[in-house]
Amino acid sequence: MIPELDSIGSLSSALLAVFVLLTAAMAVGDSALRMMSFPLFHALDRRIVSFGLGLNLVGFFGMTVGMTFGLPGFASVWLLCGFSCLHVVNRRGLASSKQQQTSPRWLQRLPPGSIVAFGIAALTLGPALCYPTGWDELVYHSELPRRWAEDGRPLFYSDLAYSGFPSLSETLSWLMAPIDYLIAPRLLNWCCWCVCLVAAFRLLRVHGVPAGSAVAIVSAIAVSPAVLLIGANCYVETLVMMNLACSLLSIEGSAHADRSAGGKQSNRIPIQTSRNTAILLGIFAGAAAAVKLTGMITVVIPASWFCMMAVTRRMNVTTWKASAALSVVAAFIFLAPFYLRPWLATGNPFYPYMSQWFLSSPIDQEVGRFHHFIGGNFGVRSLATYLTGPMLLASQEDLYDGLLGWQFLIVIGLSSLAVVLALMGKSTTSDASRTPALSTVFLAFCVVMLYTFWFLTAQQARFIVPSLVPMLVIAGQGFCWLGSLARRVVVAGLMISSLVSIPWPTAGYYLGSWETTFGQWTWTDYVNDGTGGSYVPLTEAIRKETPEDARLLLLFEHRGLFIPRPYTIGTPAFQRSGLSEVHSPVTAESLIAHMKTQRFTYMVMANAPIGPDRAVDWHGEWDHVFKAVEKALDSGDLELIWASDEHSLLQLTDD
Repeated sequence: MIPELDSIGSLSSALLAVFVLLTAAMAVGDSALRMMSFPLFHALDRRIVSFGLGLNLVGFFGMTVGMTFGLPGFASVWLLCGFSCLHVVNRRGLASSKQQQTSPRWLQRLPPGSIVAFGIAALTLGPALCYPTGWDELVYHSELPRRWAEDGRPLFYSDLAYSGFPSLSETLSWLMAPIDYLIAPRLLNWCCWCVCLVAAFRLLRVHGVPAGSAVAIVSAIAVSPAVLLIGANCYVETLVMMNLACSLLSIEGSAHADRSAGGKQSNRIPIQTSRNTAILLGIFAGAAAAVKLTGMITVVIPASWFCMMAVTRRMNVTTWKASAALSVVAAFIFLAPFYLRPWLATGNPFYPYMSQWFLSSPIDQEVGRFHHFIGGNFGVRSLATYLTGPMLLASQEDLYDGLLGWQFLIVIGLSSLAVVLALMGKSTTSDASRTPALSTVFLAFCVVMLYTFWFLTAQQARFIVPSLVPMLVIAGQGFCWLGSLARRVVVAGLMISSLVSIPWPTAGYYLGSWETTFGQWTWTDYVNDGTGGSYVPLTEAIRKETPEDARLLLLFEHRGLFIPRPYTIGTPAFQRSGLSEVHSPVTAESLIAHMKTQRFTYMVMANAPIGPDRAVDWHGEWDHVFKAVEKALDSGDLELIWASDEHSLLQLTDD
């Protein structure tokens, strides 16, 4: 056991941090919804939309204030506490409204199969209560909030290219970081993951799917390997998925408000409602884009819906144009600070991508090319794979670095049925009194758009997960057309295919997480097991073999979260600093000169490139770095003081 590693994080602190953030988010979300006059949401839908909206706005204010004034020390916590005070104002407003008298029926009777859903949630909660162990978590999802908390503002770091991402998720983690930065990001991600699944359930219910069947469909998707993956780690696709789900719920909520206020008779959406909906949808779209570049495509979804309203004559041309423009403006206002930060710091708002459009530096051009190749490591781009990709995603894990499981094929089948019926001009809703606002055509357009964007960019299975939200709604529409027997067969098929697709080899990970939470494993044991047994020995060696004032240069090992000494990532082409600044090919002389100039006293080197931050085309180009290190060892400029099969710890010798 490493006492230092076991003492830097606390579950109680993480729970407090997430509680403070979520309390602030709900207060801000409730206030914003009241200002936008959406009082007729279903009780649960309102809580979901309020949660998502508040979380986004808290992140927006945090990034804006942090960039402008900074949030040193516990300032971010006081900001969250200030937001929480809005609960007092909200309660006073609700005391005189009909909202308070509305009975939350969703609390009175749980749908059949809820025990299965609660079981899935309980099992997946285990990892959310533990230290981070995933590569991305240790490189930047948890490391960036830690660095930002130390510096008091969301800075760009030249040794970590990922600090140039829009980073809405990391911003939220940064606001909690003074309380906890280790466990809290995972726990927040899990909370958002659960909200996504509940939102998907509600969307199915709005479209007429029986409660028990809706639980079965959502549970089947919840245990999909890719969906489990983003729920168990700090993968930010959860936030993209949540914002997309909140957008669809908001559309349904606004339509429900219109019908209740007489909009059904006039068959036109009132101008005031369209404006409020445009702003709300714009915020959700902008927030999805503020998470990462792969969420940028969601910006066009609100405008597409308003366009559909005009085509179906539920909105006149002038109103839909104004609403579409307003939604786009709201989206870009929201995402502006998240892209302005890297633009001001690097000259490229999309850093490190698309550097050829904004930067002329050869180093930045090389960094951009490197990260472009990282994103192209998975999938195949051809017309055949574009057409068969949805089916391949069900089973080809190696091709897409993950899979959606065999249950995804059933979802595709139900969705296809709904689309065919829609093209034939048939309604997929049996109860005309609750006709949903989301048409099959619009939802299909969203799915195709999200899928096409994914296909043309980085083809990893987890990147396509947000598109499951509109696809599930389409599948629910198809499900409603089935007879009683066919529905039972489909539900049984979903259960069987889900059981087959569950990543059973990772079951020990979930059980081990709960065992760690209850003290049967130490945090050191947990991190060591989760990182393959090679990372923790390295951190222990650094602690034992180097003085506290040591400065480390990391080569091909980018996981800095648990490194106990100040460090800089120096892998060539990975970022603009480090050995990227040394003229290629790197020689022993230039390597030693760089270390002395930058005052590095030790070097940590992975004996071979590890982790996902690799591009096949660079394997040969890195040979000169290994040769330079070998020559420096032979000449005595570097001294090997510790080694394992995976890593070497070297000391810069005195002249």
